[in-house]
Amino acid sequence: MEKLLQAIVTAAANREKMLIRISGHGASGKSTFAKRLQQLLPDGQSQLLETDAYIIANDFSQAVLISYPDQGEEVLGSITACHPARHELASLRRDIMMFKQGLDFLSIDTPWSPSFLVKGNVPILIAEGMSTTFLEPELFDLSLYFYTDGDTELQRRLGRDTSVRGRNPEFIMSIGALNMLVICTLITSNLIL
Repeated sequence: MEKLLQAIVTAAANREKMLIRISGHGASGKSTFAKRLQQLLPDGQSQLLETDAYIIANDFSQAVLISYPDQGEEVLGSITACHPARHELASLRRDIMMFKQGLDFLSIDTPWSPSFLVKGNVPILIAEGMSTTFLEPELFDLSLYFYTDGDTELQRRLGRDTSVRGRNPEFIMSIGALNMLVICTLITSNLIL
């Protein structure tokens, strides 16, 4: 991981402006990597846009079902963050375009992620989160996709989602890491929209 981080730091040093996408499925290490990358970049030269604020709240997702293949069968399930319909992509695309044009913008304000000013004159923007997965690759100068196995994902979710997001372990277990992995893999690899 350190070699990859150093290669990105070196590449960024030779660019006037750089937009880095760090995407992948939940609990795959995106945030950890993005924060480590920002620590290695020179002070004041980068900003981190954590895109969880662009995920549309759960209000409707439990009531709307989608069909997806699971182990050779069609299964109905609620719309998770692995589906592009759960993301405010138009706003994220607009915000990224504003940064590319050197314009400042305010990030989306949510209870878990307060709004902040993203400055267009800072050379490097690290856009991190699942929402970036569903945007066009040509918006970014560098794209990284993070993946982890189902057991690791489940363990990370149990640790993070109970302590940071206030979810109960039974809910996390009921989601089923394997089903989440199947859905994310299908949607992100095939870009089923």
